[in-house]
Amino acid sequence: MSEPAAKKQRTHPQYELYYWPGVPGRGEFVRLVFEAAGVPYKDITNSASGGADKIISLLKSSPKGNPPIFAPPALLVPSAHPADASQPLLFSQTPSILSYLGPKLSLAGPSEAHQAWTQSVAFTALDLNNEVHDTHHPVATSDYYEAQKDEALKKATDFRENRIPKFFKYFESVLKENESQGKGKYMVGEGLTSGFVFGYALSLSDNAQQVLPFLHMQKPFEQTELTAKIILQTTSRDSKQLFFAFPKELAHRQKSNDFSLLFGTFQPGIKEEKGIKEYLASDRRPEYSNGIFRHYPELDRP
Repeated sequence: MSEPAAKKQRTHPQYELYYWPGVPGRGEFVRLVFEAAGVPYKDITNSASGGADKIISLLKSSPKGNPPIFAPPALLVPSAHPADASQPLLFSQTPSILSYLGPKLSLAGPSEAHQAWTQSVAFTALDLNNEVHDTHHPVATSDYYEAQKDEALKKATDFRENRIPKFFKYFESVLKENESQGKGKYMVGEGLTSGFVFGYALSLSDNAQQVLPFLHMQKPFEQTELTAKIILQTTSRDSKQLFFAFPKELAHRQKSNDFSLLFGTFQPGIKEEKGIKEYLASDRRPEYSNGIFRHYPELDRP
């Protein structure tokens, strides 16, 4: 498996990412941070056979001195344990991993205030990520969709009619509040001097199998901080942009002109960002499968 092109001279440990093999999932948030920063990492379960067994083993037993992990993604940092430098540091949860990596990868904002603002926006985006998933499994995540279709229809209807516009209005208002500095392109601060905002887009492949969490970064001048854009729409590699789970609903929202900054100014240019562009064309990108987000036509806008 190839490595991301290095952008920085700083020496980094051999970060190890643990996530379920063969799917982008929530592990993609972490992959894209490394890719955008140009920092090498090892995607453990996708770099060799037996990936699922490695995750199960880690869930059963953490390295000495580390608390158990509940679920992947998990990040292992060699020789970084605070009490014993000979032991690795292991921890999980996407927000925790992203918050830890920000300063380590020179992706932190210029002040504590900027870091707090960017985390507020990013964690709201993660809330949206979770709510989309729950539309097709509103009762039991361990049960089949077919066993909860009636409840899923109710959940999806409420999500489309109430939750999507609420989230989109929030991100549009963040862009408007910062418009004097960000010009509609950045959520926090000025594009050339601000820190970064962790974010994602819902991106699908040419055969439209699964939504991919996605990070859009921009490098300011000679500084090492990156400014990430929260993108609340989908992109494909070469085909028409669609929202995988609710394409009809998203098309309706895009046409409404209620989110002109979000879709008209903020959205363009996602796939061409350095680091991200190379990653999307590389063998490091996991193949799509019907995972976190799923398209069931009956749940979409009539």
